[in-house]
Amino acid sequence: MPNKPITNLEIMNAVKKLEIPRFRGAFLRDNLPVEPKRMECGILNLDDTAENGTHWVAWYRDNGKNIILIATAFSRLMN
Repeated sequence: MPNKPITNLEIMNAVKKLEIPRFRGAFLRDNLPVEPKRMECGILNLDDTAENGTHWVAWYRDNGKNIILIATAFSRLMN
């Protein structure tokens, strides 16, 4: 990835190339889907649609195994 702020379109292109299964999308925090899926992953920007975006975080959810993971760009895993 380039050394510049990344856009949601760049994220979506990378996900498509990598063929990431169950990818829900790249969202701003006030634009998240209302209903979570049992198994999903996605990218969330901590800013809202009125702003330019701040920091992207990734999530993975597997409710069948009661797992929800959140990872930041700094590779710090929060459980």
